[in-house]
Parts: sequence; C-alpha cells; structure tokens
Amino acid sequence: MSKKNLGKKILFASGGILFTLLLIELIMRLSGAFILMRESPAVDSLSKDNAYTIMCLGDSMTVSGGKGYTFPALLQEVLRERLPALNPRVINKGVSGADSLFILAHLRENIEEYDPDMVVVMMGFNDQLFAPSAYDNSFKSRIFTFFKSMRLYKLYRFLKFHLFE
Repeated sequence: MSKKNLGKKILFASGGILFTLLLIELIMRLSGAFILMRESPAVDSLSKDNAYTIMCLGDSMTVSGGKGYTFPALLQEVLRERLPALNPRVINKGVSGADSLFILAHLRENIEEYDPDMVVVMMGFNDQLFAPSAYDNSFKSRIFTFFKSMRLYKLYRFLKFHLFE
C-alpha cells in the first residue's frame, strides 16, 4: 500500500468520524429543543396579581430536583403555607446543563420578561473543571466555551462523572 493511498484512507476515515460526531451533535440539539418545547415553567399565573414574585434560576437541580420535587415548587408551597398574605408566586427558570455563563447571559431577558421581586440562583455544578471566568473574553476562553456548550462534551462529562468515578 502506498503512502498516498494510506493518507487518503486516513483523511477519509477522519472525515467520516467528524461527520458522525457533527450528526450526533445535531440530533442531540434537536432532541433537547423538542424536550424544552414540551416543558413549561412552574408558573401558576404570569399576571402580577399583587403577587410577590420569586424567580429561581439554575441548572438541572433547579429544573428537576429529583423524585418530582423541585426547590422552586417546595419554596412556593412553604411560602403559601406560612405567609399566605405575601401571595407568593415562584417561577422555575432552571435549565439542565446551565452554568454561570448561561445564567449571566440570560439574566436581563428573564428579569425583563418576569419582573420578579426577588431572584434566587442555585447552580455551580456545571461550572467545575476549568471553567473560564464569565468576564474573560479572550480567544482561548471563547474556544473553551464553544466546546463546553457542545452536547457531546456534556454527554462525555455526564458519563465520566456518573459511570467512571
């Protein structure tokens, strides 16, 4: 086998692997978008109604919490029970996979949309492992953030933390 043929085969195989990874990334993003369209935030009413509005931001621990309980839903339940005159309304704006960069990037639009009286943020797990600062705008930081936002990278991290450690 000549070096030229071997080079072509390696190039062809590399292109096939890259294409497959991009296809998997696209499928994962479309699946995530479909799931998010089906989910609705834990909001009783989006009208103000003299309610004390608390908006909860965070990662998967905020949006799902486990066993059907979310801390925003429990917060609303406790506040309605103990402070009914407050007329509390808790909005769950948790997003699975969110990190501090995502929360910061969407903070203004969430505040403008819901006009909360209080904002509670619970997150941090997704920020671990070499996370760049939210204020670092260097090329290296932007490249890292790009790869970190890929679903394949998130799948790798999930498998690493839950299956191999």
